[in-house]
Amino acid sequence: MKIIHLASFNGNVGDMINHIGFYNNIRKYVTSDITIKQIEIRNYYRSWNEAAFDQNFIDMVNDGDLFVVGGGDFFRIEWDYSLTGTTFNIQNELFDKINIPIVFNAVGVDIIDGNEKNIVKFRTFLENCARKQRCIISVRNDGSYDILKGICTNELMKKILKVPDGGFFTSANYYEHIEIPENKKMIALNITKDRNDEVWGNDADKSYVDFVEELANYISLLLTSNKEYYIVFVPHILSDIEAIYDVLRKIKGVLITTRVSIAPLLNGDITTAEYITDIYRKAYFSICMRYHANISSIAMGTPTIAPIGIDKHIALYKDIGLKNRVVDIRTGKICERLMEKTDELINDYDGFLNENKRVICEMEKECKKYFEQINKLVQDTQNMI
Repeated sequence: MKIIHLASFNGNVGDMINHIGFYNNIRKYVTSDITIKQIEIRNYYRSWNEAAFDQNFIDMVNDGDLFVVGGGDFFRIEWDYSLTGTTFNIQNELFDKINIPIVFNAVGVDIIDGNEKNIVKFRTFLENCARKQRCIISVRNDGSYDILKGICTNELMKKILKVPDGGFFTSANYYEHIEIPENKKMIALNITKDRNDEVWGNDADKSYVDFVEELANYISLLLTSNKEYYIVFVPHILSDIEAIYDVLRKIKGVLITTRVSIAPLLNGDITTAEYITDIYRKAYFSICMRYHANISSIAMGTPTIAPIGIDKHIALYKDIGLKNRVVDIRTGKICERLMEKTDELINDYDGFLNENKRVICEMEKECKKYFEQINKLVQDTQNMI
């Protein structure tokens, strides 16, 4: 089976974590005999302008057996220029020329500016997709389904699935990591700064400075509390490096030179994100801000603490029954609350491990039903040929 896969592959380590999980499940529940043609959606962004959703794109899609869009946050409604209000800027008439089965796979939904015209364009596109006989529309379990309920009819919502993010089913080879010393309890730390405005709004600049100070204090306390602890910062995109630098500037030099390292930034398909995922697997616990940093840590069985301030990321933790792990960074006393959460994790380490197992077990049950629908879609199409 030839899969034509439209998604992001070169922009964020988390995207590849997601895709690996999707491919694993296709092989498990549909067929192991697959070839994958990856189409980088960023080439179609107006800012990149390397390609267009035109007849050539349709011809490329129709050369496959299954067209997959996502996962990723591609139902992000914010673009006035777009025919759909999203980066998937395609005419309905062209979209209707796709003659192979279509799966919108665990796509994230966001309404950025509340522009009613963009919402109407997107809803019209979604209704057109739902009318197609061989099209599955699914959104990921991060509150996206509830966002759609606010703008779609009940009839349309019946045709949209809420499914686990593919990152819960990711996998990785084992690597030798020079950034992880032997005989230490390594803590993986992923921090960000690229969505500060979304987290703190108009007060973003000052709030971020305060957050950096609090996080640096926490790291210093954590490392001095136990000589076995060692921190590996794990960047997913370039701006994560900036955030790491901002924090390290606030920490004593002796801790930086003896108790801290930084994992490499591996965008694209250098290791298909497996090197980074393996770091999360080997961590004693993970402290993660990014969406897929949290998910892949849980997938690898590693206990997590989530210092986050994006509503959809909090919604994910609520959906999987682990909201107690969240430290909302939009409120004060971040250092104090992180230390409290760390003490809770250490004192109930086995409990955190068991919670991870429970989550993955539940996600697998939901995932099985979803991929059985994809399998039926593929099989029904083959029977028609």
